[in-house]
Amino acid sequence: MLDSDNDRSMHVVDLLNTDIWHKAGEGERIIGSKAFALVDALISAKIAPYRVDQESAVFMHDASVKALIKECTKLLPEKTNIPKIRFISAAVEKLVECDADDDDYRRHYACMVSSAMHSDTAEKFHPAFPAVLSQLSREDLKMIDGYSVSSAPSRHIFFCKVHLSDGGFAENLAHRTFINQGTSWREVGMLNAVDYVSNLTRLSIVNVIHSEKEWSLAEFAVFLRKNGITADIETDGDRRYLVDRGIDVMSVREQIDLFPLSKFGYEFVRACGIF
Repeated sequence: MLDSDNDRSMHVVDLLNTDIWHKAGEGERIIGSKAFALVDALISAKIAPYRVDQESAVFMHDASVKALIKECTKLLPEKTNIPKIRFISAAVEKLVECDADDDDYRRHYACMVSSAMHSDTAEKFHPAFPAVLSQLSREDLKMIDGYSVSSAPSRHIFFCKVHLSDGGFAENLAHRTFINQGTSWREVGMLNAVDYVSNLTRLSIVNVIHSEKEWSLAEFAVFLRKNGITADIETDGDRRYLVDRGIDVMSVREQIDLFPLSKFGYEFVRACGIF
């Protein structure tokens, strides 16, 4: 809360004045009062260093409380617990420090606080969650969001044995790298493919499962055509070639890296409210 007798800003504890809490039992209201008051007190403490600029402090308070109220209204009285301070302190600190255009992060931090107060998710709430979220870029968040609507993303690298102009052969002289997020494929460079999940694996949000397989030329030609790449099979005597952008491909070996959410990652995205 802001230290002012004239402060009329809404606080999280004001949720006790809503219909759902008016109908709650006395014991539930006591727990709710302590839980919401604790969150308000933490907001006040985290904003204290910024009160040298009152305008900024007011914005940080109002934006934080609005985000929290939106998430905490989803709490049922019978499911509300008093959160552990060490679980939510870092989340509240990150919440109040969000920039004006950080609505997504603000919502996720607020959801973390709500998750730490919910009896169904509090036991699986990890105190590292706020620090993990602070290390994710907006692109990382978009990537994770894909998990809630599709299967785990995967990286596919196709290594090709190619026919050289002098009649020789070379293994892995050419390769193509694709990313599959659900049902959407896109071709990417090798570096981008590695960067795609490097931060998520570093933070143990996703695991990496590796496998390999051999493709027939006909199968690979169909796959390339579906992804907008011209590829035709030609015959030269007893040999068949897959002609792909000027490269005579003799055989194709695919390396597949699947990136499913880890158990830690699953609980993390639940706590963030991503799904």
